[in-house]
Amino acid sequence: MFRLDTVYVLVFLLLPFISIGKTEYAAEKAIKPRSGQLYFIENSGQIKDQYNVARSDVHYKLEAAGMSVFVGNGRLSYQWRKDIPAKVSNTPGNTEIYRLDAVLEGANKDAVITTEAPVPYQEYYYTSNSNFTARSYQKITYQNIYPNIDWVLYTKDNQLKYDFVVHAGGDTRKIKVKYAGATGMAIANGSFIIKTPFGSITEEKPYTYHRLGKGEVASAYALQDGTLSFDVAPHDGEIVIDPVLSWATYYGSDAQWDYSTGLGTDPLGNVYIGGTTFSTNNIATIGAHKTALGPDDGDTYLVKLNPEGIVQWATYYGGEALDGPSDIVVNPAGDVYITGYTASQTGISTAGSHQPAYGGGAVMIGDLYLAKFNTNGVRQWGTYYGGFMGEYNAHLCLDADNNVYLSGNSISSDKIATNNAYQTSLNGGQDGFVVKFDKDGKRIWATYCGGNWDDEIEAVATDRQGNVYVAGFTFSETGIASANAHQGTYANLNTTVKDGFLISFDKHGNKRWGTYYGGNGYDYIKAVKCDYAGNVYIAGRTSSTNKIATAGTYQPAYSDSVDGFVAKFDANGVRKWGTYFGSVSDDEINDISVSRSGHAFVSGFSHNTNLATTGSIQPVNKGDQDVFLTEFDEDGSRLYTTYFGGNGFDQVSKVLHDRRGSIYLTGNTASKIGLATASAHKASLFGTSYDAFLTRIQMDSSLYFDQLFTQSVYCTGDTFKIAYNTAKNYNAGNSFYVQLSDSTGNFASPTPLGVVAAQSGGIISCRIPKTVLTGNRYRIRLTATGNQDTSWDNGFNMYIGEMPVVKATSNSPICSGDTLKLNVSGTPSGLNYSWSGAGGFSSVGNSAPIVPGATASGRYIVEATILGCKVRDTTLVTIKALPDTPKITSNGPLCLGETLTLSVTSTPGSTFKWTGPDSFSSTIPNPQLQNVGMSAYGVYSVVAQANGCTSATGYYTAVIKPSPQKPKASANSPVCEDDSLWIESLEREPGILYTWTGPNGYTSQNATTLFTKVSQMQAGMYLLTATMAGCSQSDTVSVIIKPKPTPVIVSNSPVWENDDLFLQVGGTKPGTKYHWTGPGGYYSYSEAPELRGIAQAQSGTYFITAEYDGCRGTNSSFVMVHKMLDDLLMLYPTTNNGTFTIKAKVRDVQNINWQVVAANGQMICRDMIANARTSINQTIQMEDRVANGTYFFRIQINGALRSLPFTIMK
Repeated sequence: MFRLDTVYVLVFLLLPFISIGKTEYAAEKAIKPRSGQLYFIENSGQIKDQYNVARSDVHYKLEAAGMSVFVGNGRLSYQWRKDIPAKVSNTPGNTEIYRLDAVLEGANKDAVITTEAPVPYQEYYYTSNSNFTARSYQKITYQNIYPNIDWVLYTKDNQLKYDFVVHAGGDTRKIKVKYAGATGMAIANGSFIIKTPFGSITEEKPYTYHRLGKGEVASAYALQDGTLSFDVAPHDGEIVIDPVLSWATYYGSDAQWDYSTGLGTDPLGNVYIGGTTFSTNNIATIGAHKTALGPDDGDTYLVKLNPEGIVQWATYYGGEALDGPSDIVVNPAGDVYITGYTASQTGISTAGSHQPAYGGGAVMIGDLYLAKFNTNGVRQWGTYYGGFMGEYNAHLCLDADNNVYLSGNSISSDKIATNNAYQTSLNGGQDGFVVKFDKDGKRIWATYCGGNWDDEIEAVATDRQGNVYVAGFTFSETGIASANAHQGTYANLNTTVKDGFLISFDKHGNKRWGTYYGGNGYDYIKAVKCDYAGNVYIAGRTSSTNKIATAGTYQPAYSDSVDGFVAKFDANGVRKWGTYFGSVSDDEINDISVSRSGHAFVSGFSHNTNLATTGSIQPVNKGDQDVFLTEFDEDGSRLYTTYFGGNGFDQVSKVLHDRRGSIYLTGNTASKIGLATASAHKASLFGTSYDAFLTRIQMDSSLYFDQLFTQSVYCTGDTFKIAYNTAKNYNAGNSFYVQLSDSTGNFASPTPLGVVAAQSGGIISCRIPKTVLTGNRYRIRLTATGNQDTSWDNGFNMYIGEMPVVKATSNSPICSGDTLKLNVSGTPSGLNYSWSGAGGFSSVGNSAPIVPGATASGRYIVEATILGCKVRDTTLVTIKALPDTPKITSNGPLCLGETLTLSVTSTPGSTFKWTGPDSFSSTIPNPQLQNVGMSAYGVYSVVAQANGCTSATGYYTAVIKPSPQKPKASANSPVCEDDSLWIESLEREPGILYTWTGPNGYTSQNATTLFTKVSQMQAGMYLLTATMAGCSQSDTVSVIIKPKPTPVIVSNSPVWENDDLFLQVGGTKPGTKYHWTGPGGYYSYSEAPELRGIAQAQSGTYFITAEYDGCRGTNSSFVMVHKMLDDLLMLYPTTNNGTFTIKAKVRDVQNINWQVVAANGQMICRDMIANARTSINQTIQMEDRVANGTYFFRIQINGALRSLPFTIMK
């Protein structure tokens, strides 16, 4: 199978699209990709023609400013739109539209369509008939558009691209593209150009090569009668027609010079460059570590760009003098190390670093520096590295453990090497050196590296085993090569022509081997790199005609002037091959990068015009000196060469083949045109200064990790997810695997961790088998079955340890306040334990912690760790709540002989246990103690028991008080009404309070009480209580009040003198004795005595005494005996004016009542004549208001009533 890959370079692909026809009520979803991003929007019915008829033959559309692309039924339709302003203001203008169709002749119009890489952007349409959604994708595939040929369209780095993927049995001759609407078509320099009135489309010259590294396959466009086809030379296996220039940019300002000397990438595809700048603008971003150029000379700069070439952050770095970097490296976590030369004594180092102070002194200026930034551009630390004289030409690399190696050259005799290093002192006039730091900037070891003359290290690299390689050039005749070296002697003895050298150290700084590399001319090794298998590659420039190349390589012979060269050694210093690279003019190689498959990518600069291969990105040298990029396979055969540059002078400093299959070049340029892409960070260069440049070239399909690696410790049984991606789609039926190396990082017998069936990027769920052995140098990699492809490993050593197995237990359930005993058993031995649990419990280093007084239920978690592997187990602890502390109530304090009642309340359902004085115990909730004595005095305690737990103890103190002696109550009962009653306590004690209570609320605190004139209301029971200190005794006495007789007197009073007077007792009671007394000594024992005649009856009070049951009762009644008048009663004058006189004789009369009444009986007035005694002579004067008339004067004397008439005349 092979893949034919053609790229369209579209002129205007920046802004959103306005579709053909009428769109009703379209609404975008809130999430939309960044401005200018291309994607395929599905046709869900919204695309219509000018007659408002739906275009079902259009499946997808792409939008760009002034241009739209429609895909469907084996057709690409390009439509340009241009708005023409109106010539008259306030009137509408016109719109011009032009269309170009590219039709796949003979294509399968029923091809199955699949989509990949959806984007968040969606369009919602609301119409009167229906609502629908149009989704967007970055890739669509028409399967079997021709037999065994798929048509894959996708967007990449903001470009529209399409591939023809030809499977087994597919015939590329069937692929024919018919263009309609073009005003001109031509093939020029291998590219296909289509012209229209609104613009041109250029399809770059196809470049076809075997994907598995078997070299280039000839291919070209063919054009006949407006139909484009492809001519592909015979081949076997899969081929790819590629590559593509993704983007290229300037970096710097136009007013000053800017250089790029360092290049690195991280696993997410971000790219970093660093260099020296003299520019005050267009360098640093807002908020960077340092945002302004230093006060003198130039500064270092460091910039991070994303895979699309968009700057993420950029910073100056330096102090008050000249600062310039030589190299940068990036670890798998995205941390950036930068090194270079500095003459600044400030702004470089951080406190606590390896060398915080400048060491260059005043004799010679210049130290090296090393600084670390995190992926967000925040400096982590910085240090000087140098002695008294001076250091320069710094280079960096990382080993498998992410230790960082710094190499350089020194003329200082101090501060360079560590004790016991391979070479502890300076040998020649200048020596190279190499120093190893850990990731935190702590120096591990350092050594000089040189012979008896001057030596310069130009590059440093490490292999996966931790061996270190340094390369450069030397004038030394001794101290370089080791025994049995590839080239044991200096090639130009006694001359000033330098040789290259390559030296290897182990990870501890011990020299493994060394060799010269050079012939009869000068030889300059500029770069050294290692491949995945541990081979070592060197590259540089040479004027030697011998000892450089091996037979059968790409260029075994020297050409002329200066050539580049590349050589490959194994890890033990045995050369595998070597080749020149160049032509008649000067060609120099400055850097080399090696892919996962062992292909070497070299870059340099050339004055020649004949280096590029057919189908290259830039087949011609555009200026005096252009950059070139060349790929060699693992056997030294050239696969590809392209120029890169503009119309001026271009020079490359670094090349890097990253883990995603991209090639990055960086360097310096004076070219004003022909270098940057249109949408680059900086697309142009003006003035006479140099700018840095950076370009990305996508070389081929590549499988890579799409995440940063920061975790280094894993355990057997761990699960994790790996994000991966691909540069292009893989074949149908492909599966991607994550594989684990052995504990040395070797993948000879990998362990599968996870797999997913897919053709492009995604997520793979992984699990480390429990059978994996403990080790600290594991790596993971990706493989693809369909293409037999393998990624770089993750670049990060992984420690994998045995996952502990633990079991946490406890003595749960327990009651609150009891001692909780935790325990754990686990394997392997040597586990470290830490506990955490409810209520903030924690314990470290104890496998069986004890928690006294435990109160918190919940999960108690033990974490067992060993060598970074940790596991947790949980024991669920139940702390049973205690019953509530019993609350005791009682009827105390008590007195002797009373009943003690105890009552308790606690948690419902509890049982109780009582204890108390005099051996008291009970399980009754509310016990009673009757007739208590003093032995019951004391503390009573009770506990509640529920759910197997016993509460706190409740307490109650019972107080028993002594009682007084029982009193004796006495009374003179029975008594009669109106007699006197006494009640008394016959026995009395000092200090005792005696209290009487009786009928009708009677109370008294007198021991003896006298009642006079008692009544029936006082009869009843009287209680005598003797009280002492709240305790009492009592006695009672019954009081009887006998009723007193109540005789009623009945008489015929009043009577007249000489009449009979009858007296009688009313309501007599048998057995009652009666006794009468009255005026004149009268008495009688009869119930009804009679007083007859004048001799008996006298006016006055008569008394009756009745006696019954020893009780007497009396009563009285006044008896009136009227006396007759002795003399005449007179009133005169009988006719008067209201005043008249009354005269009469009376006997023994004190007060006489009188009244005047009218003839009609109305009383006019009344009065009394007092103290009359024997006579009356009283003048009566009536009020003046009494009217004339006849009136009667009435008077009663001695019981006789008289009435005298009189007349008032006024």
